[in-house]
Amino acid sequence: MTVQTRPLCDPFDPPRLSREEAERLCRTARRYSPLTSTLAGHLASISPTANALVTGADERWSVLKLRWSGSDAALCLPDSLVQHTLSLIQPVLDAGDLADDALALLMEHAATEMLDALEEAGVPVPIFGDCRFSARSDPSGDFGAVVTLDGRRWPVRLSGPDALISDLIARLGTAPANPAMRRLPAVVSLRAGWTQLTRREVASLEVGDGIVVESPDLSRQRVVAVVGERWAQYVNVRPQGLILGDRLMRAASDSMEDYLMARDGTKTPDDAPAGDVGELPLTVVFELGRVDIPVGKLEEIGEGYVFDLARQPNRAVELMAGGRRIGSGEIVKIGDALGVKITQLSGD
Repeated sequence: MTVQTRPLCDPFDPPRLSREEAERLCRTARRYSPLTSTLAGHLASISPTANALVTGADERWSVLKLRWSGSDAALCLPDSLVQHTLSLIQPVLDAGDLADDALALLMEHAATEMLDALEEAGVPVPIFGDCRFSARSDPSGDFGAVVTLDGRRWPVRLSGPDALISDLIARLGTAPANPAMRRLPAVVSLRAGWTQLTRREVASLEVGDGIVVESPDLSRQRVVAVVGERWAQYVNVRPQGLILGDRLMRAASDSMEDYLMARDGTKTPDDAPAGDVGELPLTVVFELGRVDIPVGKLEEIGEGYVFDLARQPNRAVELMAGGRRIGSGEIVKIGDALGVKITQLSGD
């Protein structure tokens, strides 16, 4: 006898969309990609936003007059953004001491590559007029965006004819969608020091052992932030936290290469017996902690960025080798040098 059994689940029948419905959904789901270039030689990006961000309570605004596509327009910029941009050109420049036309000329000079990027995106390049520093106490404008520069974010507002604003939004809307990869987390390791041991020495470590840290940076109140065992930058240890000293996404310099675990196997002793795996070198790094940062934000992070470890930096460190955690310890003095006393080993 044949027994009829019900299938475990009904066949999947996806809903059908007309071409018009699909196009409408795509337009609705479009995600604007930040326009990335440089401002005064530093990496910067512009992201459209529906609302201006709130700045400091005492923030004032500069007004930059523009001639854009045959129409008069004006761009409201926070005074702090104008002054920061000038400091990147020449630290002694003070926006309050400059004539309006001179300030506009310097701002146009700083924005040259950003204007080129706008032109490549199909946006007509505006002609700069005067720039009046500290002209308003509040921003005005029909189109808002956020400028990210050196890890800081500033709101800007553009005012002009409706046709100009609509055309600008339409042109920016044709830019590539912001890929989902930009939201994936990247691990930034904050490393207080390093040493190099053989694999045999690592295997023989016991709780209570002391390891001399071969880096002088910790005694100078700085550590190193490492991304992907490739990029590295110094981080200053201050009472207010761990503060980045320069742009994060830079290839590790010679002085920071020792903090990378990717260099394992580059310093095998000349007298190591042939085939003796135990004598292969292994870089051991001492981490204060790790921070997850979205991939899309890595290039925006610059000098002054504060890493949030969710705790105050102290003497506790994690021991990492070969990409794995091998234990934990605390920073101590070993003679005249700094070292790490092992308090726990993985597997204990």
